[in-house]
Amino acid sequence: MLLRFCKTSVYHIIRSLQSLCKGEKLFEIGSGPAMYNVTLASAYFSNIVLSDLVPDVCEEIRSWLNEKSSLDWSQFFDFISQLEGHTGDKLHTPQELESRTRKAVKCVLECDLLSDLETQLKVLDSEEIKPPYDTVLAICCLEGICPDFEAFVDSMRKINGILRPGGTLVVCSYTNRNAWCLGDKSFHYLHFTLEEFLDAMKRGNFRLKYLTARSVSQQIDSENILAYCSVFERI
Repeated sequence: MLLRFCKTSVYHIIRSLQSLCKGEKLFEIGSGPAMYNVTLASAYFSNIVLSDLVPDVCEEIRSWLNEKSSLDWSQFFDFISQLEGHTGDKLHTPQELESRTRKAVKCVLECDLLSDLETQLKVLDSEEIKPPYDTVLAICCLEGICPDFEAFVDSMRKINGILRPGGTLVVCSYTNRNAWCLGDKSFHYLHFTLEEFLDAMKRGNFRLKYLTARSVSQQIDSENILAYCSVFERI
């Protein structure tokens, strides 16, 4: 249910971006080995750069792009195919979505947001993939990367620096969460409230354009947790 909320929200956000910006370049932070965010974006952005901190993750993405991956993402392509069809967009088969995604992704970059972001992006030397970008995606990743709140604010400023004036940042994640659990393992997850998140974005020189949130405390078995999806404009 949580994943469905995020995927559906991200789709409608990306779809609505066409009224906010008419660009072609998108950069995703913390892509992970998953392909659903970029598949949604590939309907509207023709030049996409994916990035992740973990080298093995980047290699897995490259393997999928070269049709050599052992991971099966067919259920996600099935879901996106149904989602696009239900909203009036042209209905694509899962195979067509895979082809569209591979065509749109121009580069996969190993990238550490806590280091100098602009310096790391200097290896991107062609106009279609180098900054500034029209849109940046950050889905359920920034809180796992940033050790504290000030590092989160600093990361927002770095992201601001790679966007064009008026460019958009899409952020989806959770508030009031202390850890990310996978099986019996627990991983760092920066805790903040929705109000603190919005303050961080303001300090990062972003203006709020859209926000949707819902309580997911029962699904996660913890109190006061909100899942949110948001769009900000670079000031």
